[in-house]
Amino acid sequence: MEQKIIKCSYRNYSDYGDYIGGDGMINVNIREAKADLSKLIRLIESKREDEIMVSKNGKPVAKIVPVQDTPVSNRIGIAKGKILVPKDFDRDNEEIMRLMTGGDL
Repeated sequence: MEQKIIKCSYRNYSDYGDYIGGDGMINVNIREAKADLSKLIRLIESKREDEIMVSKNGKPVAKIVPVQDTPVSNRIGIAKGKILVPKDFDRDNEEIMRLMTGGDL
């Protein structure tokens, strides 16, 4: 589903009083984003906006979005069983060390 971009000055955001994200997003220019960054971040933090587009000369160049925290429990062991390490994986360590440093391990 393509999102409709609401082109508006953040300072006029109150004109969209009952607008709470969903079908569109705020599109601000770099100058507005710099001046009102903390306000824009509060919109994201409060979940009033899912994302805010930052444009330069009318072209989108960046997006302000919430950080998607992944719990550590979901990251540890994520590749378990998917990677096979050969038993002789370390066999060339001494040769590699000699080539890189001129010395032994």
